This record gives sequence, C-alpha cells and structure tokens, in this order.
Amino acid sequence: MRMGASDARTKHLIGTPVVTFNADATKAIVETNAMIIAENVRLNIGCTTHNRFYDMAEKRNGVWKLFHRQSIYDMGGFTFPLGIVDIDQETVAKYPREYAALAYLLDKSGFPVNRVFATRGSDLEKHMKEAGERWLAA
Repeated sequence: MRMGASDARTKHLIGTPVVTFNADATKAIVETNAMIIAENVRLNIGCTTHNRFYDMAEKRNGVWKLFHRQSIYDMGGFTFPLGIVDIDQETVAKYPREYAALAYLLDKSGFPVNRVFATRGSDLEKHMKEAGERWLAA
C-alpha cells in the first residue's frame, strides 16, 4: 500500500539550506534542517521529528543535481491530536530515541522502518560527515 492511501499523513517543513562548495564550485555538501509532522488518523497519534538532510550535489553539464541524500535525526516526540492514547512500549523501544516516535507511527501504519539512521552525535553521523568532507575535497 502507498502511504497516500493509508491512514498516515505527513508534512515536511524544510528550512534554508547551508551550502559548502569545493574549490572549483563543481561539488557541494548541502545541509538542510527539516521537521516532519505526521499522524495516523485511525490511531489518533502523531509525532513531530526534527532532522537534517545531508546531501551531496554535483554540477553536471552546467546543471546542479542532488545525487545522494542522507538524514540525521536530532529529536522527536509524540503528539496526541484527540487526547492521550497508549503507546506500545515494546515497539517504540526498537528504535533510537531521536526518531522513535516517527518510526513507531510508520510501523503502526504498516510501513516498518527496517534500517538504522544516523542520529545527533552518533558514529553514523560522524562517518557520514567524514566521508562527505573527503568526497568534497577530492
């Protein structure tokens, strides 16, 4: 099932990107803050999650294109549009705290999160940024 046909609803609020170019302005790291607002109308539960996109972009034939997007999750929490509802603690505990509410909502909506994403200060974030800096300098 596609998310648009499910009980899940999402909205992404995207901030202004911060762009770091390489020396000859043909490659760039683009970092963008975003908020994901989501809810499941059947379960009467929602979440607000803050993340950062860490994108790699290249100028090819005079046109800039994003060719690799990664997310780093900073923090998130549940919202209760119609009042407090019970949370399945076993399910929410499967995910890192920074995106547990979003992953829980997706899981309970039929879209399980089957991988680990970078979180603020994690080894995944550090490795991602180190690799990005090497790529930009090459």
